[in-house]
Amino acid sequence: MALNVTVTDSTGSIIVGDGTNNRAIVKQKCSIKADGDQVVIMDGDEIALSYPYDVFTSPTAANANAMVALIEAFLDTAGTPVTISGALPAGDNNIGNVDIASAIPSGTNNIGAVGSNTKAAATSITRAANTTTYAVNDVMNDTTATTMLQFTVARANDLKGWIVGGKAVSNAAQATLPNIDLLLFSSDFAIAADNAAFAPTYAQMQTYIGKVRFQTWVNRGVRCESDGSVESAFQFTPASGTQIIYGVLVMQNAYIPISAETLQFFLDVEQY
Repeated sequence: MALNVTVTDSTGSIIVGDGTNNRAIVKQKCSIKADGDQVVIMDGDEIALSYPYDVFTSPTAANANAMVALIEAFLDTAGTPVTISGALPAGDNNIGNVDIASAIPSGTNNIGAVGSNTKAAATSITRAANTTTYAVNDVMNDTTATTMLQFTVARANDLKGWIVGGKAVSNAAQATLPNIDLLLFSSDFAIAADNAAFAPTYAQMQTYIGKVRFQTWVNRGVRCESDGSVESAFQFTPASGTQIIYGVLVMQNAYIPISAETLQFFLDVEQY
């Protein structure tokens, strides 16, 4: 009986047959080579088919090398290159390991496995011109402000990342140095004024991300600084449509400040 060897394209696979049996081979696992007049088709490390080039009825070629080239063309699934400018093709929300929903986030020029380690922009406060002692759980903030601190942490709008630490400096160096928790949130809400107790609602706490603790400070005589710590790195999700997360400084000790003390806070982040 004459052989009837065929190779056909079937989207993510090729179908090879010898007139009796057919076999589907996933394209990513398939390789083809010429061995003299033989055409050898591999499925991973296994030989799926090995026949002389002239018994193939579809496709057909003048020699084994030409047959290999024809079959290898079935494996080329790259198609026409897509030029991306703003919106992605319909239904294509993932490129590389980056999740992109319908359009590339503002400020993003890279697609694929991208990210960086960076220090987020500083946020500063200048507290009221008094020396009123802070109690545990009191808010430290600008004068009588009831607004949260803002940190631009994401590489582009709506992209996530990790908080791995922080840094703080003060223009004061009191005998008893502060112990401050920087609590971080994905939402912005009104907070208690400086030197009043922090009392968030349950709904507000549901947007809590994590905290950086500034517990250990170094007294430099005329100023002090702290390397903030986290129990473990935690993921941030910025407020929708932004690169921003929000923070509130909550005291963890009885601290006597200097009048109009200025403090600056940084976040150490890993960006997706």
